[in-house]
Amino acid sequence: MFDKSINKNIWNVYSGSFASSANACFTTANSLTINGLLNLRINRTTNPCNRSYSSSGLDTYQNYAQNYGRWEIVARFPSGSGTQGYAGLFAADGVSWPPEIDFAEVIGKSPQTLYLTQHYSADGSTQQSSFSYNNGSDWTAGFHVYRLDWVPGQLKYYVDGVLVLTQPQLFTPVPQGMKLAMGTGTGNCGSWADCPSAQFNSATMQVDYVRIYKYNP
Repeated sequence: MFDKSINKNIWNVYSGSFASSANACFTTANSLTINGLLNLRINRTTNPCNRSYSSSGLDTYQNYAQNYGRWEIVARFPSGSGTQGYAGLFAADGVSWPPEIDFAEVIGKSPQTLYLTQHYSADGSTQQSSFSYNNGSDWTAGFHVYRLDWVPGQLKYYVDGVLVLTQPQLFTPVPQGMKLAMGTGTGNCGSWADCPSAQFNSATMQVDYVRIYKYNP
C-alpha cells in the first residue's frame, strides 16, 4: 500500500492548523513512506502555524468515502507522553461534525489503553460513547490489526481479529459518505492527551497497510 510514496489520487495529506490539536501544525513533510511503511511524524520544530509542534495526517477525502462496510489498518502508535495517534471515520464533506467514529486511538501517556469512541448529536448537544480496551499490550511498541465493521444500525470493533466491542449506531442522519482519516498530534498541558515533556523531540505513528471493503448486504 505504501511501497514508494503516498498516492495523492487516494490520499489527501493535511497541511495547516486544526482546532482539534491546538498546539500542533500539520505539515506535508511529516507524512512520508519509508521501507514500505507510512510514517506520520510529530516533531518539536518551527512550522508555518507558529505552534510548538508539527504533526501529520491524511484522509481519503471523497476517494473511497462510503457509508457502511469494513475499514482495517495495521499500525503502531507514537510513544511518549503528550503524543496522540488515531484512525477513524469522518464526514467526507469536511464540514459536518459529528458524526465521528474512532476505531483506534492511543495517547502516549497511557500506551496500554486503546480508545474506541463514537461521537454523535443528541438533545442539541454533542455526545460520545467511549470504550477503553486493555489486554496488556503496549499499542506503541508493535503493530496490531485494527478493524471496524459498520452495518446499518451497528458498529463492531476488532483488534487482532478479536471482537472487543459492539455498539449501536447512535448518529442520524448518516452523512453522504464517511472518509477514513489517520494522524498524529499533541495535547495541551493538563488535557486528556497532555503535552510533551521538555525533553521530547519526535515520535512516529507507522502504518503497514490500509484496507477498505464496501458494504455487501
